[in-house]
Amino acid sequence: MLNLENASLLDFCNPAVKNDQAFVALCKALDPTLQKIVKSYQNAKIFSNLNNQPDYVLDFVALYHYNVDYYDPSLPKSKKLKLIKNVIQDKINKGTPQRIIDILTAVFGYAELVEWWQPEGVALGMVPNTFGVNMAGVNFTPNDLQNATRAVLAGKNVRSYFTGFVSLNSIIGNEYTGVMLGQYDYGVITNATYPVSG
Repeated sequence: MLNLENASLLDFCNPAVKNDQAFVALCKALDPTLQKIVKSYQNAKIFSNLNNQPDYVLDFVALYHYNVDYYDPSLPKSKKLKLIKNVIQDKINKGTPQRIIDILTAVFGYAELVEWWQPEGVALGMVPNTFGVNMAGVNFTPNDLQNATRAVLAGKNVRSYFTGFVSLNSIIGNEYTGVMLGQYDYGVITNATYPVSG
């Protein structure tokens, strides 16, 4: 088997070319260029070698190649890799509750989506077509909360409204106690009139 690291252009030539001294000289003259190409080849194997890529390459792949809906360059490398590797499945599931849970779980840990029609949503008096997210085991900073909100808004469907996050702090009996981390408000325009061009 041919080893590319020590390969010469002569290794790729047919026997007739190997007998021509002009072609042999030309191949030997081009061997240093071939070696430069072979050494840079490791960088070209980005997708099959994601785990060994530097952060700036992962950022480029996520933002410009895959257009990952939620991506933060300040995330740890393990979370960047998880978002990039799951991007195709995330695009398929976009707009579903599972998509939001997958993104938040990958980045922040535990996440549970509560919709208005579920028993917990009814008990909280949620308005129709709204949902909230319960999070646990995360000490949120304001920046984390802003990033989590961006992740939810990127993954949700158009018809549902996001109400906010609740942090599940501790268990009392069979129940969690929660603290509202942040609330997201929507401005609803009612009775809007639009000019008709004629």
